[in-house]
Amino acid sequence: MRAGWVAVVLCLVQAAAGRRIPWWSIKIAQEQGPNACVVEEVPGTYTEIWTECRYWINREICGQKTIIRYECCEGYQQLGEDQNCTSVKPLKNILQTAEDLGARRFVAAVTAAGLAPELSRDGAFTLFLPTDAAFQRMSSSLRGTLEASAGDPRSPVLLYHLLDGKLTTKDMGADQLVETKSAGAKLRLNKYSNQMTTVNCNLLVRKDQKATNGVVHLIDAVLDPSFLSSRSVIDLVVQDGRFSVLAEALEASGYIQELRRMPGALTILAPSDEAFQKLPERRREKILNDKVARDALLKNHIIPHPVCKSAVIGNHKMRSESGSKLEFNCNRDSVFVDRSKITQDEIAGQNGVIHMLDDLLIPDRAMNFLELAEKHQLLTFLNLVRVAGLEEAFGDFGDYTIFVPDENAFLTVPEGLMEAARSDTEAARDLLLFHGTQGRIFSKDISDNQVVMSLDEENPLRLHVHRSALAVEDAIIQQADIEGQNGVMHIINRVLLPSNRSAADVLRRDGRFSILLSAMERVMAADPHSLDLRNDGVFTIFAPTDDAFQALGQAGVDALMSDIELLTKTVKNHVSARLLSSGSFQHDLSYQVATQHGSVDLHYEGDELMVGEARVLKRDIMNTNGVLHLIDKVLVPTELAHQATFAGSTSFHSSRTEYNGSGSSYSHTYSSSSSSSSHSSGGGRYRSGPRPAGTGSRYTSSSRRAVSSG
Repeated sequence: MRAGWVAVVLCLVQAAAGRRIPWWSIKIAQEQGPNACVVEEVPGTYTEIWTECRYWINREICGQKTIIRYECCEGYQQLGEDQNCTSVKPLKNILQTAEDLGARRFVAAVTAAGLAPELSRDGAFTLFLPTDAAFQRMSSSLRGTLEASAGDPRSPVLLYHLLDGKLTTKDMGADQLVETKSAGAKLRLNKYSNQMTTVNCNLLVRKDQKATNGVVHLIDAVLDPSFLSSRSVIDLVVQDGRFSVLAEALEASGYIQELRRMPGALTILAPSDEAFQKLPERRREKILNDKVARDALLKNHIIPHPVCKSAVIGNHKMRSESGSKLEFNCNRDSVFVDRSKITQDEIAGQNGVIHMLDDLLIPDRAMNFLELAEKHQLLTFLNLVRVAGLEEAFGDFGDYTIFVPDENAFLTVPEGLMEAARSDTEAARDLLLFHGTQGRIFSKDISDNQVVMSLDEENPLRLHVHRSALAVEDAIIQQADIEGQNGVMHIINRVLLPSNRSAADVLRRDGRFSILLSAMERVMAADPHSLDLRNDGVFTIFAPTDDAFQALGQAGVDALMSDIELLTKTVKNHVSARLLSSGSFQHDLSYQVATQHGSVDLHYEGDELMVGEARVLKRDIMNTNGVLHLIDKVLVPTELAHQATFAGSTSFHSSRTEYNGSGSSYSHTYSSSSSSSSHSSGGGRYRSGPRPAGTGSRYTSSSRRAVSSG
């Protein structure tokens, strides 16, 4: 009983592959009665697979939906008019079992060769039994070999289908060589995670048919004793003649010796010489003469276990020796690796198989930036490269790091700017060169507030480390470390634009920040070092509007502007020594960010970014000092929030107060009175420490978090 339940569970796992079997499939299966099992058919082909399972889900094999029918499971049959599989078959010897399975041509050949007495005697044998359809499809050369030994009980073809001893599929390994009764010739058995089992890369379609003197497995091909060479697959590639470029590259790299020492079986996806010729000569030579790129290319054509064509029934990814994932797929006629077609049947060696390809499988490390961009569908970037005349620079030269915006990022750029970049060489060049820097910078090399010079040699790029992301300027790196032959590519979510205005210039031009500007100038006039924003432009300034200050009340504003200690603390609470773009904050988290005085909490309410209780009116305004976020409330330090200056109601004259941002001078023009509105205060403990010198790895104020820190 327990074994039966185990079989049911295994069938459910095999059929469902993570999907739930629908109730109607279960109902149909139960209507078949006991001991009925699923047989899968692939329409329009010879392929039939006996599952020995009751419950199964239609699957696709090479793009074709299988048809399910039911037959009696192994060992059972219908008797008389009884439609149910309730009769137990009598056990017979393997030759009689072969006849019952309908393989009449093989049985006839065995009988004609005088092997029937051998297969009828006591003992244990394993027979790999070709179907009649397999006999019909047999190659002419193999048919000639079989006919040449007709009547001979030592027929190498017939004996090649026989093993001494009983070998069930349960005892077959993922890669296994077994001796046959044909003069030292071996079979290679393979089992795959998609439930396919192969014998010399031919599909096993019906398994474990019990006989009195062994076990029978039905296969979809006649086995050829010459299929499995005694030579290694490396030697076969070198000696074949169709893979001379590949063989020369393997020899030149020294990788051939490493392959010869590999202990297990492997698959060589061997590009033909014609496949290499498809690459432009200059590009081909550049790869083959670059040791790192060449080794990456070669390793991308090696899989460290044998893969048979017949075992590929749909999309399946396998990792090559280069670390890349190769996608195997198939249609009714062909098998593909990525987009390269396997053009011949397998060549089997002593330690694996060879597949001939009609195209190269070029890994990222052997691609240039243009090829990488095409692979990742970065079409706008590619178009701008052509407009800018940078195809040669990004195609053949350099050792760069480039930050490439995705397609959606370009949609947010002002149309006028994009129109200029699409039509003007200089505009396109300026835009693109600001997206790169010299040398290879991987994600592991990025430190917070790191500054590097862009390829335009005028504008720096500012790199940042956030809790859950890496950033450059105000863009988040979405896909990092795509290493090509001439550098490293990072895909980002925004187009980078150089900042040529300071924060003060931006605020003055806006016209709504005269009080903040005046406050900052007063603080710097009192102590030039108290608010130094020259640290390579990696600051974040939360800028309250004049209306936000006026909400404090006239008396509050007057008191704040006249108390330099109070003013310094308040102004510094609006400045963080980190460049924090809105993209560095996730919507479902709250972040506690250190300021130069204390800390503030950042979070999203719906689509609005909040700094404490202050709403960000406009975000991510890049400038030479860092980034500006315009807010609608003053961020009063926690310890000052309850002082009389800020608390309660404060009356003031109706004349409007205007601060001209020129230092200490300001005039009263308010003419009415108002009550101060509520204001934001930053919470948390203050942390500070010495800042080491050096621009490559700068000190970053610790960011405390409410849910997660920024």
